[in-house]
Amino acid sequence: MKRAKTEKIDVLVNKILQDIAKQGQNYQHLIIAEWKQMLGITVGNATRKIFIKDQKLFVYLDSPIIKQEIIHLRHKILEHLNRKFPEGKLKDIVLR
Repeated sequence: MKRAKTEKIDVLVNKILQDIAKQGQNYQHLIIAEWKQMLGITVGNATRKIFIKDQKLFVYLDSPIIKQEIIHLRHKILEHLNRKFPEGKLKDIVLR
């Protein structure tokens, strides 16, 4: 019996989420996954809660220092997310 090619779990999760998105389902999971991947481990660990409501991305952070840095990068982050997920167009990022 020949073994199938193995893939990393994060690659498989991304493929599943993209398949869900192609079926016209909610983009929230894709955007949240992209947030953690795009901004890295430090921001991912400082992020307590993240969700989308009324085309706004709400992010609750533990670190005021990281919050200030993200405030400065808010427009670039928003552009990146809207470019990657045009169907789930975001209007703003709310940091708390």
